[in-house]
Amino acid sequence: MGGLNTIPGSNGGNVNTVVFKNLNTAAAVNALQLQGNVEVISQPRIRTLNNQTALIKVGTELPFFSQATQNSQSSGGNYTTSSDTVNTVTVGTILSITPQVADADWVSLDISPVLTRLVQVETSPSKTATAPILEAKQASTFVRMRSGYTVVLGGLIETEKAKAAKKVPVLGDIPGLGLLFTGRYHRNEKRELVIFVTPHIIPTDEASVSSDFPSRINLPVRK
Repeated sequence: MGGLNTIPGSNGGNVNTVVFKNLNTAAAVNALQLQGNVEVISQPRIRTLNNQTALIKVGTELPFFSQATQNSQSSGGNYTTSSDTVNTVTVGTILSITPQVADADWVSLDISPVLTRLVQVETSPSKTATAPILEAKQASTFVRMRSGYTVVLGGLIETEKAKAAKKVPVLGDIPGLGLLFTGRYHRNEKRELVIFVTPHIIPTDEASVSSDFPSRINLPVRK
């Protein structure tokens, strides 16, 4: 184990990083199940060049609209045309990793995870455009480790609160008396994103790339 670092992130959160050698990722996921429900949301493999950022997105691309106006002139006069423009925003998890390769199989990773959640959608006063209100949690960490080691990142936590009401049909609608047949429920749900990153330095010899690069690790999925 390489050590434990705590790096302050945005929104008052922290990202905790621990580096392991020969980590059994499936066993680590099983261990997390002792803390609650576990769901593996993605198992990507991605290649990038030295000092080049790799970007991974896991989520939903939500569309939002704005109106563009164009003025034109012709022999008949001035004309104004309007059209809708579609913009998208990612709601989910975005992970950027920038590697810096050194000698003796050492690699430094600049890792920046971002969690976004849609709070609500605002409509412009003219009713011609919409814009999202997002809750975002972002942090960054810089880790130096050997090729083939695994760094585990945790600490990005989001809390979701919801209220619901249930009532008995007909009886729940009776003024005053209906309160006896109505129940209100509050639900608080806390989620933590745990990220496993295992860098591998790929030789420049193309003949050895396929043999040296590990295959995908099959992890159990729990919901």
